[in-house]
Amino acid sequence: MRKLFKIFIFLFVLSAPLAFALSALVPCGGEGQDPCTLCHLYALLQGIANFLMWSIAPALALLVVAWGGFNILIAGSDPGKKQAGFKAMKAALIGILIVFGAWIIINEFLLFLTNKSSFVEGVKTAEIFQNPWTKIECSTNTKK
Repeated sequence: MRKLFKIFIFLFVLSAPLAFALSALVPCGGEGQDPCTLCHLYALLQGIANFLMWSIAPALALLVVAWGGFNILIAGSDPGKKQAGFKAMKAALIGILIVFGAWIIINEFLLFLTNKSSFVEGVKTAEIFQNPWTKIECSTNTKK
């Protein structure tokens, strides 16, 4: 358990600068930007969820599969290590299937309810209030 915690801390430290480099987390409130609203909080949460799902989850699954494969490779005659490697690979595959399966289920459910769709980056995505549910766009109507 302690080793797993260290791995997660290492991955977090490794991925945190990448998250800031890819895009600004808070797209409001700065000089020359719109004032922050509740919509911007939703956009922030959507950005974090997209980053975790499309960047961190596949990379983490790939690392766990590689670690499992390495354990199988060095197991030799130790059946416990070989079983731990297969268990890690199976857990990574199940985890990635759960993450992307949940996205598919939510998307299909929203397509069924709204019967509206658009293509976002080549993927048929449900629309809610004329916007795809995976893209939150905030606009402020402030008069100066």
